[in-house]
Amino acid sequence: RFSVVDSSELPGVSHARNAGARAARTPLVLFADADDAADPGWVAAMVAGLGERDVVGGLIETAQLNSAAVRAWTDETAQTQLPIALRYLPYGVGANLGVRRAVWEALGGFDTSYVGGHEEVDFCWRAQRAGYSIGFIPQAVMHYRLRRDVGSVMKQRFGYGRSNAQLQGRFRTEAALPPFTRRRAIRVLLSHLRGVGDLLGPRRGAWLTGLAWASGRLVGVLRYFSEETRAPQGIVQTELAAGQVTIAVISYNHAAYLEQCLRSALSQTVGVRIIHIDDASTDDTAAVARRVAAAAKAPIHLIEHSSNRGLGPSLVEALAACQTEFFAYIAGDDWMEPERVEAQLAAFAGRPDAALCYSDAYRALADGVQLPVLFSQMHEVFWRPGADDVFGELLRVNWIPAPSMMLRTAALRSVGGYDPSLFYEDHDVCLRLARRFGVVHVDRPLVTHRELPNSLGQMFAAPEHRPAWLRARAEILAKHLDHPDHGRDVAGLVFRDAVQAYLLGAGPRWFAQMARRVREVAPLVLVGRAYSAAARLGVPGRAVARLRGLVRRPRTGGR
Repeated sequence: RFSVVDSSELPGVSHARNAGARAARTPLVLFADADDAADPGWVAAMVAGLGERDVVGGLIETAQLNSAAVRAWTDETAQTQLPIALRYLPYGVGANLGVRRAVWEALGGFDTSYVGGHEEVDFCWRAQRAGYSIGFIPQAVMHYRLRRDVGSVMKQRFGYGRSNAQLQGRFRTEAALPPFTRRRAIRVLLSHLRGVGDLLGPRRGAWLTGLAWASGRLVGVLRYFSEETRAPQGIVQTELAAGQVTIAVISYNHAAYLEQCLRSALSQTVGVRIIHIDDASTDDTAAVARRVAAAAKAPIHLIEHSSNRGLGPSLVEALAACQTEFFAYIAGDDWMEPERVEAQLAAFAGRPDAALCYSDAYRALADGVQLPVLFSQMHEVFWRPGADDVFGELLRVNWIPAPSMMLRTAALRSVGGYDPSLFYEDHDVCLRLARRFGVVHVDRPLVTHRELPNSLGQMFAAPEHRPAWLRARAEILAKHLDHPDHGRDVAGLVFRDAVQAYLLGAGPRWFAQMARRVREVAPLVLVGRAYSAAARLGVPGRAVARLRGLVRRPRTGGR
């Protein structure tokens, strides 16, 4: 099928690609430039690659469509892997790029503020930072046509240099990119000018295009490093309302409760952005969200999954769509007090070092009737709001109510965002943030947690799910085995949970791997070494547990 899409209302390749992707009706979208030529097997190779990766880039080949002289102007080299920009993350070239449509939607498409290039780098970086996978497909060959004259190449390279500075300005905080000052940009340009003698030799074209790059880089640094890095423009920003805080509401079969949750977000005393993700509910959750959004005075960004992905991947998607300074997640069956956001913003204002703010929480039954005992009172033994070493205490117990958490977006992204492989995501995020940043507490209930018998927390508290819960906690804690002060304590906690998970049915290979990681930090005791040896031999943990029970069973009767 061949369709022509008019994208002339806005200039730039980013808008054109977004327009094409919006017009597509397929789960996979491939991008190419009109002046290039694809190998016959290009589509098949890209589709195969997208069967294993969320974003893929093919091989760019420049010999077939360009003369040796033209290739010399650009210093093109043979491609053996995805290129890496600014020594940070790989990316697929926009002229040979494939993406799952759901990923394009989750990221908000290409950022249309990039007009001279690097929009595909920005897109691929955002994808990877959101937890999506990227891969190189060398069998997907695109014959790339270079600009034919030096003037055109210089114009292109000037734009590349300017947008390269824009990219670095955009990600310099979140990705901890090295600074590139005006002075350095001027020094690079002057250094290039000292090679002006190349104008008289065979490298004339390459020298001129290098000059254009350095000039564009300087212009970009003057523009994008002379002010605070701004939020991405274009489709991502225009789909969301104003505000400092994004509230992500994640729902699965919450039709009976969702309206109360969304209205509590809409009723905040300060402006917020709201994203609702329906994770392929089998009830009327999506219809409720559409009805509330249609009647709301403020826009609600609605995302509906065609298949159930789970909480972790949904949070990754929500964080990728967030373009505000703060981010908060709440389940569709919980709700907030009207002053929740305002109170937490005030707490953050007094603690610029803090990346996590939480509060106490009301508890409620399925019918919405609030219980007399607060979250802090029910968990009084574990409640640690005044802890001096929040990270150290969180290693032992997580007392923070998940619905009450508000996070600094840049800090959350700097520690890797949400781990999509975990269902126990709140403890993981709390630990990774508390390890590097401050934590602040609002000493009153700002949210209500509805305690449903089929909720995720209640489900994994059941005995049949305890192995999965122990395994998840061991993996969460194991991320901190390298801590300089708490490493040995973490090793003990990890091994405790791993042994229990193994004896309750977790796989021997997994347990052997966890034991090996623990041994790198602290030696195992004799019993621990025995468990580890059994796991390396492939002995199921339940068999080890039965044997242990026989050894410990007291003798009765006989001799």
